Amino acid sequence: MQQPISQNQREGSKVEFTCGCQVQGNYEVWYQWLKDDTELQQQNSPSLILDSVKMHDFGCYRCRITHRGGLGAVTSKPAFLEVSPREGQSK
Repeated sequence: MQQPISQNQREGSKVEFTCGCQVQGNYEVWYQWLKDDTELQQQNSPSLILDSVKMHDFGCYRCRITHRGGLGAVTSKPAFLEVSPREGQSK
């Protein structure tokens, strides 16, 4: 399984997390991204893109993958997003 990687970015930066897995056979695969163990609405692709991160985007991100023919879901290791204020701004 390809794991998402933790990142430390400045507020306003673009962030991308990616996960994936190899499935034997011709099975359909579903992705669901989670932030702090809560499902993110309409985030169902192998990549999670945050176009302009804000301080509240700080947290723990995981990807849950399920596929037809499998024995349930597989969840990635946590990837942490740390967000720093823009230059010249205080917290």
